[in-house]
Amino acid sequence: MRNSLWIIALAIMSLAACVSAPPPGKISDTPVAQGTLSVAEQAVDICGRTFPNVNRALDGMLGAGFEETEERYEDGGKELDDASRQVRVQLGEQRADRGRKSYVCLISVIGMTPEQGFALVQPWVQRYGAITNAEAGQGLSPRAVQAWQSMTPARIAFISASKANETFREAGASVRLIIIQ
Repeated sequence: MRNSLWIIALAIMSLAACVSAPPPGKISDTPVAQGTLSVAEQAVDICGRTFPNVNRALDGMLGAGFEETEERYEDGGKELDDASRQVRVQLGEQRADRGRKSYVCLISVIGMTPEQGFALVQPWVQRYGAITNAEAGQGLSPRAVQAWQSMTPARIAFISASKANETFREAGASVRLIIIQ
């Protein structure tokens, strides 16, 4: 079982290494306001406490004032915005190999700098005891500030802080938590 988890991890990391750098104008160089960052921190906390239970994460986001959008994240997942429309959370669940599932929490923030994204993701890194890709002998996508991973016999956790946000047209950054079990 552990070998198949490593194979999944290597496949995902290989795909990430093929991604090109963010397009010009998508990376924010001016820090986002603390109020917006606090909303993003709340979303990180909710995903950190509830994952891989996507329904509990969704309930937590709704309870924190996020609202579901009309859009759907991959394969019927949920997309939520905060009241200011500056923070977007995407929650999803997909099938992985051997009957496993992949659970995703993607948080994008308009105006967040890569450095703020790096700091934002640290609670997940600590929660999962993750090591950097470099420490695991892996490469790093040109879109990533940093990426981490953690593996146990029961699950894999992938964590990343991206230089550019993945859902808005405006400049900003994103953080992502993927759990495979």
